[in-house]
Amino acid sequence: MKRTCLLFSLIAVLPIVFLDPAGAETVPYSVSLLSPMQTSSTIDSVRGARFNIISGVNKGVSGLDIGLFNIAQGDQKGLQFGIYNRSFKTSGVQIGFVNKTEYLNGLQVGILNFHGEGNFRILPIVNFSF
Repeated sequence: MKRTCLLFSLIAVLPIVFLDPAGAETVPYSVSLLSPMQTSSTIDSVRGARFNIISGVNKGVSGLDIGLFNIAQGDQKGLQFGIYNRSFKTSGVQIGFVNKTEYLNGLQVGILNFHGEGNFRILPIVNFSF
């Protein structure tokens, strides 16, 4: 148990020390305990998979995004799965209790689904736009 805690601590802390926040890049994965304690900077985009133990924040995510609270500040392409999912532009699927996006090209499944530009801005259970 102590080794597991140490491993998660290193994964969370080392990137904060070594990443250059001025140089945004695309990374193949990101693991996050609680933003900003994550393996990539919040200004990086993830192309591949992002696993958020509690919450993660990145510029964009393409691929799989799993966690409790998932935040893509820009584009999210693929699948977001968690309690709370938010992105500026979603192309794909959001599955969670609360899903929020300004622009949707895909499907939202959850208790509350917010879509900024649609005819129905808030819908329960299912929301979609293609």
